[in-house]
Amino acid sequence: MTLRKLSPGEVERDRLRQAAELAAESGERWADEYRPGAHGCHELLDRAALLSDMLERHLLSHPACVANPGWYLLAEQAAAALRELYQQIGAEHLGAEAPAGRTLAGFPLDRKAQGRRGQSYTHLLPCFFRGALSMPRHPLPDRRPASR
Repeated sequence: MTLRKLSPGEVERDRLRQAAELAAESGERWADEYRPGAHGCHELLDRAALLSDMLERHLLSHPACVANPGWYLLAEQAAAALRELYQQIGAEHLGAEAPAGRTLAGFPLDRKAQGRRGQSYTHLLPCFFRGALSMPRHPLPDRRPASR
């Protein structure tokens, strides 16, 4: 079975349709709370990390996937796409400037960090999340249990 790949135009039309639905439901300024630097963008960054980890742990290492070269290739491509999405979201989100007196993703900013484009805000995130910010662009180490 071969899935038809969507053209960039079809993908953009779908994105615009979804944006129009969100605007109808939440108002024209719906995207403000999801821009880089906002909590909604931080949520997306977290979901990309979560899904990437799940895909690598539960699909790439699954014996049925490992046994089938075609499935493994597709799963690896999906994992690589999620890792790249994570990197791109993180670069914009963590490099976003927050207005004076505001917070980045709900975490307070210190005065020195504000206004310096490209500043790393990793020190402001909970310690459990800091490790995920440096998610490698390569597959994570094998996490499968040792053979019996």
